[in-house]
Amino acid sequence: MALPCSGMTGCLECSSILYCTRCQIGYFVNTVNVCTLCSTIDIFCAKCSMVAGTFTCIACLSSAYTKRPSDGVCLPCNVFKTNCLTCFSSTICLTCASGYIVTAGSCHSVCGNSIVTGTETCDDGNVVNGDGCSSVCSI
Repeated sequence: MALPCSGMTGCLECSSILYCTRCQIGYFVNTVNVCTLCSTIDIFCAKCSMVAGTFTCIACLSSAYTKRPSDGVCLPCNVFKTNCLTCFSSTICLTCASGYIVTAGSCHSVCGNSIVTGTETCDDGNVVNGDGCSSVCSI
């Protein structure tokens, strides 16, 4: 029978005064039956679990982070996609840094927006040749 917990940080249910069996969201029951913050194992993890001694991040802090496919560790989106601010997964970017747009899940530089990005050497706010900056934003 689960007992209410008192004085145990993050614990929702206990089997005794010393052993937690269920934690609040953002915590997991560690190998010594104490609730531990997910972020102590994975700094960008918001919801996690520990099953048979294996830590698993279930959800990252926000859409600015996503899980690395190889091990499930939450990392900033721009680790997977250059100039990506928010993402759906490690392969699909949702929003990009200033001067970039999302095309097919990746961030691409926009020529003619007055912001020099990517491989551009100039960006005068238009795509007209002969004005000092070419239509492909190069000098």
